Amino acid sequence: MTLTTKQKDEMYADALHAAITEPGTLAKALTSFHQYSFGNQLLALGQAHERGLELSPISTYKKWKGLGRIVKKGQKALWLTIPMLVQTEDKDTGEKTPRTFFVMKPRFFLASQTEATDGSDWRTMETDDVPEWDRLRAWKALDITEEPYALLDGNCGGYAMDRTLAVNPLHPHPLRIYFHEAAHIVLGHTSEGQRQTEDRTPRNIRELEAELTSYLCCSAVGAEAGAEQSRGYVQWWYDQQAVPADSVKRIFKATDAIIKAGREQQ
Repeated sequence: MTLTTKQKDEMYADALHAAITEPGTLAKALTSFHQYSFGNQLLALGQAHERGLELSPISTYKKWKGLGRIVKKGQKALWLTIPMLVQTEDKDTGEKTPRTFFVMKPRFFLASQTEATDGSDWRTMETDDVPEWDRLRAWKALDITEEPYALLDGNCGGYAMDRTLAVNPLHPHPLRIYFHEAAHIVLGHTSEGQRQTEDRTPRNIRELEAELTSYLCCSAVGAEAGAEQSRGYVQWWYDQQAVPADSVKRIFKATDAIIKAGREQQ
């Protein structure tokens, strides 16, 4: 079974909507699925939310079997994105080049969808701690420069130009602004400044993408105060219209890049 592009877009949109409307659930999902990409974390959250499944560690059927757990009868696998290596051949030279494609496959199950052969509860399983996130480590990995705030306008939270950002030190939730301005850079908004006006992403979409990325990043690192401040803007947008499908994918990708860049294992 394969998914159509429309079905994939709907899954991503549902995942993002679940993340916005269920803030406590999002934090738990990020803890349960932290070893996966951010997009996959939200895909798992969305499907668990839709099916009424309890959030818990996730793995493949084979991996659960190796851990002494079997999938309960009637449980359906969750769809996540996985990499597939394909050899592509040049028509002129015949030279083969490996390329990685990402496809969605239904191969994953939550621990709450399984049962142990020895009768033990999945809640007693040991889980890895979520790695801490460090701002300066992230900026170094993302080639972002941080400079002192230089605007006279004290009402401005921060700004980003090219690959440089600055945050007003008097802002009550500076981490939210750091994420917002970094998102503008990672999403490519600042590089669009050199383009013709008609080729640029509309300002309202740029701000939506940056704010949603900031919201998700704040949630990922446990900065709930900053996430709560972002949620008002995001929910207002949802009251007006749906988030464009292309924006959803870009938001997931930017969030994943920013969070991974600040984790110690990176």
